[in-house]
Amino acid sequence: MEEVTTMKTVFCMLAFTACLVSSDNVGEVEKAFTANEIDKDMIKPVPQKKLEVFYPKTKQIVNLGNELTPKMSEIPHKEWQHWLVVNIPGSDLSKGEVLNEYVGSGPPKDSGLHRYVFVLFKQPGKITFTEPKHSKTDGNRGNFSVKRFAEKYNMGNAIAGNFFQAKFDDSAFIDNQLDQDIIKAVPKNKLEVFYEKPKLIVNLGNELAPKNVIDAPQVIYESDPQAFYTLSMVDPDVPSRSSLNRTEWSHWLVVNIPGSDLSKGEVLDEYIGPMPLKDTGLHRYVFLLFKQPEKSYSKNLNTRKQMEKEEIFL
Repeated sequence: MEEVTTMKTVFCMLAFTACLVSSDNVGEVEKAFTANEIDKDMIKPVPQKKLEVFYPKTKQIVNLGNELTPKMSEIPHKEWQHWLVVNIPGSDLSKGEVLNEYVGSGPPKDSGLHRYVFVLFKQPGKITFTEPKHSKTDGNRGNFSVKRFAEKYNMGNAIAGNFFQAKFDDSAFIDNQLDQDIIKAVPKNKLEVFYEKPKLIVNLGNELAPKNVIDAPQVIYESDPQAFYTLSMVDPDVPSRSSLNRTEWSHWLVVNIPGSDLSKGEVLDEYIGPMPLKDTGLHRYVFLLFKQPEKSYSKNLNTRKQMEKEEIFL
């Protein structure tokens, strides 16, 4: 008789993740999910078991609606998918099939608390999924429904779940005086920027060594596929932050980016990694994204003036 391997699918709707282990907390999970109206907005019936989710690097635990900072409404609700792994054999998440690569959370400014929900399903068997795959740089993950997805593949009810809440945190921009030195208003959303070699994440003012950020990073953002965007990376601390005559120096400038496809944008300034002079202290390297009014641009970019005439997106 042929042996049938049991598969599981894990969904992380608007979520981070690190390690996942299912445990028994019957009643507690249902109460928390219902109190936060996840049964109305996302999935019903709610899971009966708690999914243990934690972050090894920051030692933070996701605990049924606790608030975590993104640093580590009256409109219709929409699910935005941050991570989707299917065909996981048993509990070995590393051997699952990744349909949507993980993208960290980034709640927009003034949008209140967002619920980031992890849901685990037990598949009836190994499934061939027809959904398109999304890379880290593909921001077109909106209008997803975990309920419809589960129904489509006959997965039944979720067997475990967990969630946390987070809201926009602009303290990093203000604390580093970027609202005074570069832009009038703090951007509405966090721009996800990470370097492949080595694996480094730009995280609202963390310190990175110039030798590790020589090559251009990956940049992730949710976009309108019909719109065009401009990406800028500047150092506002040339020759040093303490200098009275400091000025901005452009390290990277890509314009006319269609949607979120950075590779198809027009490069005005090729990427040059940070290169602060000796004894000039820490330099701030700032990534900003602008939504253009149309496909056109001037090379004479001044960040502050550009913000005044265009819609800043991130």
